[in-house]
Amino acid sequence: MFKQLIEGQFKLVKKRKKQNKNNKKIDDIQKKICLATLNLLQSKTWSQITIRIILKNSKISMTEGYRVIKQKKDILVLINNYIDKQMIKHIQNIDDSSTKDKLIEVFMIRFEILSEYKKSILRIYDHITKKPDLLIFFLPSLLKSLNLMLEFCNANTDGILGKIKVDVLLFIYVATFLVWKEDKTVGLEKTMAALDNNLNKIDNLIKIFNFKK
Repeated sequence: MFKQLIEGQFKLVKKRKKQNKNNKKIDDIQKKICLATLNLLQSKTWSQITIRIILKNSKISMTEGYRVIKQKKDILVLINNYIDKQMIKHIQNIDDSSTKDKLIEVFMIRFEILSEYKKSILRIYDHITKKPDLLIFFLPSLLKSLNLMLEFCNANTDGILGKIKVDVLLFIYVATFLVWKEDKTVGLEKTMAALDNNLNKIDNLIKIFNFKK
């Protein structure tokens, strides 16, 4: 009985190690696809690149590539997830402060990350804003990111009130993004000013919604 228990535990540990190894490999493939796509978009439009071209530049086989993407638009979600992961790494060091101050810091960290790939991000933006079906496809991924940002700011995102908070943040994000896309200042001063102004407009809503509950 004891021997069977030990063997069972050993198999479970072995299975978990294999699963972790597979997850790490998938994460690595996803990252390579994202970076290759963003690099290609420096010189090409979204319409000009194909999955085959992306995988070739990623140095990933078609078999491996199709493990994580089934169609080209899936890459939009991968890129957004990649931005999320980069954002999470940076926001861990944010000091505890008011909801508004935290939101400003989290938003600006995201826009700073986006700025590293600005030309590519804007080419994606130019394409999907002309394709309603892609906007609809991409929206859940963006809402998930905003939900993540709110949760980091200690906001409860459960229920109807939580959905309203995310929807309000979506309005703030889009309004600020439109300023960011034209912002040529080194420190994104115009973006920060617009963000502060947009948050001021909903300051009373922040209090009414009691974001920290």
